[in-house]
Amino acid sequence: MKYTEDEVMQFVQEDDVKFIRLAFCDVSGRQKNISILPGELERAFSRGIPFDGSALEGFGDEVYSDLLLYPDPSTLMVLPWRPEHGKVVRMFSRVSRPDGTRCRDNKLHEEKYCKEAMEHEFRIRAE
Repeated sequence: MKYTEDEVMQFVQEDDVKFIRLAFCDVSGRQKNISILPGELERAFSRGIPFDGSALEGFGDEVYSDLLLYPDPSTLMVLPWRPEHGKVVRMFSRVSRPDGTRCRDNKLHEEKYCKEAMEHEFRIRAE
């Protein structure tokens, strides 16, 4: 099911969500996460959550290290291994520069890149 920002905000308030994990992939395709509290969610949708991109390989040097995460509300998912009270949810996020342009190093979310990656055929066989 695809959610809107308002539906996510309502879900977080009504369903005892304690942490929100903003997930994104680094340039090697490994998932990274930044956790925020429910009180920061509105700011995440409107202005993004800042993080230091120079700490991650391939996301820029110290000059271009300021990056923002913008969660995609349609990817909301409750993580099932948490207890009934104090849920944790995850949303995949878009990585952008402070001027609003998408981070060029984060090609895993670009439609063209995804289509090209899906066209590869892999064959595995025993020797």
